[in-house]
Amino acid sequence: MKNLGLNERLLRAYVAEIFILTAFFWRAGEWQLLLYLVAAMFIIQAASGTCGVYSLLKWDTCGNIKRKSDKRLVYAAVAGMIVIAVVGGYGSAILTRNTFVEDLSGVEEPYHATLNFSTQGRSVQAAEEYGRLSGSFSDFQDKYARYRPLAVKFDGRFTDDLQNLSTIISVSGEDIASQNLTQAEATLKSGLPVFSGLKERNGLV
Repeated sequence: MKNLGLNERLLRAYVAEIFILTAFFWRAGEWQLLLYLVAAMFIIQAASGTCGVYSLLKWDTCGNIKRKSDKRLVYAAVAGMIVIAVVGGYGSAILTRNTFVEDLSGVEEPYHATLNFSTQGRSVQAAEEYGRLSGSFSDFQDKYARYRPLAVKFDGRFTDDLQNLSTIISVSGEDIASQNLTQAEATLKSGLPVFSGLKERNGLV
């Protein structure tokens, strides 16, 4: 038996849409799954007009609204949801892409600096820059180990790229620590195609 009024059904549809956008563009793992599940529950409630909690509590918000008012409200709500989907989806895609590019640049900058100092044989500066590189890549890896912004969401090689860079950075750190800068240079140079390939595949150049 229906126990949700039109306003509450539309509100649930709006909330479900926001949860879906948030889950798709901004979350991963357990939070993403939870948002999708809650969104699915709200969609079912909005479509059926029935809320299990309301049934248990004997609540009913159906009310008496004129048919013409109902239709106008539904049309306005659908238009609003289309706007949210377009603006929210586009805005989220741009923002998450820009954030990812900025985070990647935060790794590339100390990576190139470490490579340059290794090439120049400047061990002290190479070690300092490697410290920055190690920290920035660790943060990058923690953030994107499971979460995928739309820019790289469908890149099947992204996980392998992260693993390759992790190995390269780790090995180069050992070379720098032992002051074998020639080997560190060679190791770091082997990672340059990983960065360029990642950006080219995903249109981030």
